[in-house]
Amino acid sequence: MISILYVDDEPGLLELGKTFLEGSSGIEVHTATSAREGLSIINERTIDVVISDHLMPGMDGIAFLRELRTEGNDIPFILFTGHGNEEVAIEALNGGAAFYLQKGGKTEARFLELEHKVKEIVRRRGTEAQLKENEKRLKLAHKVGHIGYWEFIMDADGGHFWYSDEALQLLGLPSTKEGYVAQEEIFPCIPEMDRVQQALHDLCENGTPYNIEFEVVPDDGGQNRILRSVAERVGDADGRSPRVIGVIQDITDKKREENIARANEARYRALFENSHEAMLLTTNEGRILFANPAAASIWGFTGEELVEADMRGLFVLNKKYRRAFIELEKKRAIVSEMTSVRRDGLKFAAECTMTKFFDSEGDARISMLIKDITERKRFKDRLKRLNRELTAIKQCAQAVYKSRTEQELMNSICRTICDVAGYQLAWIGMLVNDDEQSVKPVAWSGRYDYVSQINASWGKNERGGGPTGLAARTCSSVFVQDLENDPRVEPWKDMLAYSNYRSVISIPIFDGGVPFATIQLYSDRTNGFNMNEIALLEEMAIDLGFGILALRDQKLKQEAEEALKRQSALYMDFNKIIMMTNRATAIPNLCVRLLEGSLHMINFDCGAVYLLDRSKGTATVAHSRDLPEEFLNEVMTIQIDREPYDSVFINNHPIFTEDYSITSPERSGRFGFKSIISIPLLSKGDALGALNLISKTRVSINDEERKVLRSIGRETGNTIDRMMAEAAAKEANKNLATVFDSIDDLVIILDMEGKVLDVNNTVLRRLSYAREEILGMDASMLYAPERRDEASEYIHAIFSGTIDSCSLPLLTKDGRSLPVEIKVTHGRWQNQEVIIELSRVITERDHMGIESGERVAQKRADNGTAMPHTS
Repeated sequence: MISILYVDDEPGLLELGKTFLEGSSGIEVHTATSAREGLSIINERTIDVVISDHLMPGMDGIAFLRELRTEGNDIPFILFTGHGNEEVAIEALNGGAAFYLQKGGKTEARFLELEHKVKEIVRRRGTEAQLKENEKRLKLAHKVGHIGYWEFIMDADGGHFWYSDEALQLLGLPSTKEGYVAQEEIFPCIPEMDRVQQALHDLCENGTPYNIEFEVVPDDGGQNRILRSVAERVGDADGRSPRVIGVIQDITDKKREENIARANEARYRALFENSHEAMLLTTNEGRILFANPAAASIWGFTGEELVEADMRGLFVLNKKYRRAFIELEKKRAIVSEMTSVRRDGLKFAAECTMTKFFDSEGDARISMLIKDITERKRFKDRLKRLNRELTAIKQCAQAVYKSRTEQELMNSICRTICDVAGYQLAWIGMLVNDDEQSVKPVAWSGRYDYVSQINASWGKNERGGGPTGLAARTCSSVFVQDLENDPRVEPWKDMLAYSNYRSVISIPIFDGGVPFATIQLYSDRTNGFNMNEIALLEEMAIDLGFGILALRDQKLKQEAEEALKRQSALYMDFNKIIMMTNRATAIPNLCVRLLEGSLHMINFDCGAVYLLDRSKGTATVAHSRDLPEEFLNEVMTIQIDREPYDSVFINNHPIFTEDYSITSPERSGRFGFKSIISIPLLSKGDALGALNLISKTRVSINDEERKVLRSIGRETGNTIDRMMAEAAAKEANKNLATVFDSIDDLVIILDMEGKVLDVNNTVLRRLSYAREEILGMDASMLYAPERRDEASEYIHAIFSGTIDSCSLPLLTKDGRSLPVEIKVTHGRWQNQEVIIELSRVITERDHMGIESGERVAQKRADNGTAMPHTS
């Protein structure tokens, strides 16, 4: 595992880098947001590579590098920055940085390059360390093994020797600056120099193998030594100037040890016989020479039966066995796992430590130490299974966060359980609240033909007594360790007979403590689930449940947001329709806008607007769009008391016909209609018409659309009612104006301040005024100047309600007097309170009668007799 310290003051980039780098196998990332924090981490744990940003608060990347090197720390350092330049790069590399990388460009490419640099550093550092270690070992081997190196170079003077320091020490000679030693200096050290020289001569001249042992009398007066020297002849490309290279080794101790070994052979035999480990000594061909009592016991033979037997009878002669002996020929000492067979035929796993050597006579022998590792193998197998489970759990947890849909998550979990954890089948079942309380498979990995026929239930019935049903009802994991003999799986015996499933576990998946699903895992081993595995699998099921519920919540949120958007768009269209219909200047124009807007709002294809004629008991199309001509002719005018029209026009209920092919298959087939909507246009609870919409593609209408269409019906109905009332009012006003202007009497309308508000044409004609001249005039100005005070009193009396008639003459524009008889009344005109004067022109005869009456009244007044005032 490569341990990385990543230092950057940007937490988001740290998290991104950690995620990316740890996505590569064998990398662990520790993060720090400052150089100081990074130094603390380095002091606490082993770090293989440091990755650091440059520009950071407190201590920048270069200062961080210097601090490490000052402390003598040679951890490989990578400067990874987006704010560097050439000078920074040079300073970093000179300061001991392994690499300098810019952050710019595509993030994935940069982190991929960073990952490559990290692995390159670790590989290179490992290689360098290995070289140093090898050199150290070589020197140590020479020293420990008392091995020296020498060369003999032939020249015109007969040749000269070069010796390594270790070789000179073995000869008891002092070290020289260049390592060259004259032959005469060596002769006194080797009593058998003639034999040694002859062997060297034979090697140089004839290529005779040079491998001799000889005694040395060290020149420094030390103890005599026995040396072994081995050499080979080498030359240049032309074969001239031969050169001999060789090694010498002090074998004094080895010779002594050989003697000791012989002396100790008896003791080794005693150890061999009394060891608790099974031990064999065999020939190179496999014939057993010795077998200790432990070996006899482990295989169930006597010692006498094993001796002279063939070792191959104790093992399964498979590829692993043959490979072990091939490897033994190369390495001479190996440890191998093989399958061994006892006398009774029972097999067991054996760990064999084998060494090939040669005895004192030079015969090849093989010593074997055998351990029964069956239990250890079982433990390792359990550990391997747990590690596999842990890997699967980790990948399942990642799937929880990466999956975009519930189905994708469940598929991924089942696939991971089989591919990574090694189970033969995994499937997830949803608990259905139907009559059978069935369990519906929704995801699986493995044999679908088996899953499709399970037909499990979580009810208290025959198919609910298996592990799936029990897990759902008991809210706990249920496992069957022996599917072949467990009565709980009796309903599935026939299916199991044709499968390799030997054990199964079912784990409930919860929502708030209530199971809503189960997950089932099948193993090809009897007793395929131990308690550690079950705990891990239950943890996985908890993560799965969390992921499913989270994705469901996310889906509901998305659906709510989409519904809100649709609702917002729907109400925007609703407002546009109401605004357009309110702006309509006439009912036909309103019908066009209503139909076009409604069709667009709910994406329907065609339709019509009906207006009601209650006097005839019919409704007639006022406007239509894209209706087939044949269909339009059939429905142009309809009787409102016939079904289904009475529901709309009499009962004031909308009709929403979904899937029109069921309601009216003949018409649906003839015209291609899928759904029809009929909305009454209501005002004050009564239908004035109907909005009919038809779709050739949509089958259903949602609740929000229904609600909005009802609102459109009410709003539009009120608008139609208002427009009809306004039209009637205009017609009434028109008729009133006609009557007003056709009266021969003078009609003057006064506001409550005595100003002329309106007059009829008779006033204009009789008094010779233009309309703009008389409107707004003070009413007293319509009388002769000498009688205006009287007129003012008269007008005041009218307003106070004390008189309602008089005979005060009016004054024309040109000054003529027009005798009239005036009647007054209070009323309303143009939505305000007014006084209405109705003045009738008095003829000569009428005038004489009035004057006669006035004289009689005057006479009575003079006589003291009161008479009623008739004016």
